[in-house]
Amino acid sequence: MTSTHLIMSLLLLFYGCAENTFTQPPPSTLQFGKDETLDIITWNIEEFPKSYLTVEYLSQVIIELDADIVALQEIESQSEFAILVNSLDGWMGFKSNSASYNLNLAFIYNSTIINFINEYEIFQDDWYAFPRPPLILEVEWNDKQVYIINNHFKAKSGSENEDRRRDACTKLENYIATYLANDKVIVLGDLNDEVQEPQNSNVFWTFINDDENYKFADTDIANGSSTSWSYPTWPSHLDHILITNELFNNHDTTYTILAENYFSSWAEYENLISDHRPVGIRLKFE
Repeated sequence: MTSTHLIMSLLLLFYGCAENTFTQPPPSTLQFGKDETLDIITWNIEEFPKSYLTVEYLSQVIIELDADIVALQEIESQSEFAILVNSLDGWMGFKSNSASYNLNLAFIYNSTIINFINEYEIFQDDWYAFPRPPLILEVEWNDKQVYIINNHFKAKSGSENEDRRRDACTKLENYIATYLANDKVIVLGDLNDEVQEPQNSNVFWTFINDDENYKFADTDIANGSSTSWSYPTWPSHLDHILITNELFNNHDTTYTILAENYFSSWAEYENLISDHRPVGIRLKFE
């Protein structure tokens, strides 16, 4: 633990935190990225920044994770986001400004590894399906071109909200089939629903039913123990990573990163960073 980390932890203890409800010992490292793989993380950073300590802690965790690209949701402050990016040596980033309630999407990426090509939003005028218009990052890594579509679907239960999420999936699938049919595409983000539900209630069925072209890389997480789900306070698994068939053979691993283990407790993590955990995918190319 660095001296800065220790000071911050003491400050949090001074202001008070709930007891840790997790029993796993902290790992020696949170490192997710590897030199030989393209490493991408999706992470809802709840109402960023939640605390005056958020940027400092988040910067440390991102450095520990050592991923290549991080897709973020719920980025409220442009100035604090700029401070975060500037704190990461060699990294670049950008955020949208069109989301409902200012809960914007963003990307940060290691520019020493990732060759930036383009970024743009889609469905800006479709508030019903996309209260936060999807944000696309087009990049090149080791001569491989990849499109990453960052999303934050409509939240909460109820038939209307489920219909809005289902509509978003239908329109994203149509967009990919029309404009990116032969490209390597990743759809990720806080999608606010569960992929393991039966067909009649599964908002993602348009993707799941077309398993020749699409695959949720985190399906095993959703079908596994709740201890590895991305939204543990419900608990549920809401943060997903979908890949197109151009990437099926490149999928190395996907797992939920227990980022709270970098902190003294879940309460400290939630007070500083988020109520969501990050989910990461590794892609390996020959």
